[in-house]
Amino acid sequence: MRTKAALIGLLLNMSLIPTVFSSHYMGGNISWTCLGNDSFLIKMTIYRDCNGAYFNDLILNFSCISTQNMIISETLSAPVPVDITPVCNNGCSRCQSYSCSFPYGIEKFVYTGVVYLGFAGSCCDILIEHQGASRSTTLTTGDPNSFFYLDAKLNRCLQPCSSSPEYQIDPVRLICVGQDFSFNPVFMDTDKDSNGLPLDSISYEWTPPLVGKNAPFSYSGSYVFDQPIYYWGFPNANLPFPRGIQLNKQNGAISFRPMKIEQSVMALKIGEWRKKTEIKPGSVKPSWISASSLSPVRVTMLLL
Repeated sequence: MRTKAALIGLLLNMSLIPTVFSSHYMGGNISWTCLGNDSFLIKMTIYRDCNGAYFNDLILNFSCISTQNMIISETLSAPVPVDITPVCNNGCSRCQSYSCSFPYGIEKFVYTGVVYLGFAGSCCDILIEHQGASRSTTLTTGDPNSFFYLDAKLNRCLQPCSSSPEYQIDPVRLICVGQDFSFNPVFMDTDKDSNGLPLDSISYEWTPPLVGKNAPFSYSGSYVFDQPIYYWGFPNANLPFPRGIQLNKQNGAISFRPMKIEQSVMALKIGEWRKKTEIKPGSVKPSWISASSLSPVRVTMLLL
């Protein structure tokens, strides 16, 4: 009999000084929409393990990357959560009741707030940070009591003003141990030029999950940030699929065959790049410059 597995929780980046903590983070992401005049609508989505503590208001810190000076700190009010546990019709989850026979539950919290960054002066690259405690207590490939940290880079000086890539689907899936699995995070960028054509391109790469600023999550045993789960062929990541663990750097698709019951965490770095046309004598040359975000996306994998 095959054992079911769930892939839970993509996160984009933000951060904060440890002032208000909640526990049992499963994942999350951060995005923003440019409103003009140095104002941005910030959206942070957090996924909660319903066997843990409830989320309250969360704090975001905004600082200048070049000087590391704090610009502003914002508190986002706790929203009404949505139970997104993948259960059958008429089934229950631990978000509804701790006595539910299904031992898992995932709630989605979408925090929003408008932030004015005109206080940054001449600083263009802004670091957004959020930190919480702690991760889901059922992690098996590292310390389940470690802090949970997210950060993202926003470039406020780009013209036209840049909105971030935004995650389109909740990262919750049920799969089976021993069965080939592929997951595509599906980020969309809405920035357009004056002709309505796309301005930006998106790239994906492995990056260490963080427990604090520049502080990587500590894996146990042979697990590392780009091999965070026991797949067919472990630890030889570059074996041809269905062995190994594959990351498509153009579309972010992750493919592997899980071979062990466990819960782990991985992170992707999402790069947004803006196309710039340089006009030189006799030629028009396209080049690419880094745009508004280099945002680690945190993914928690739960294999049941």
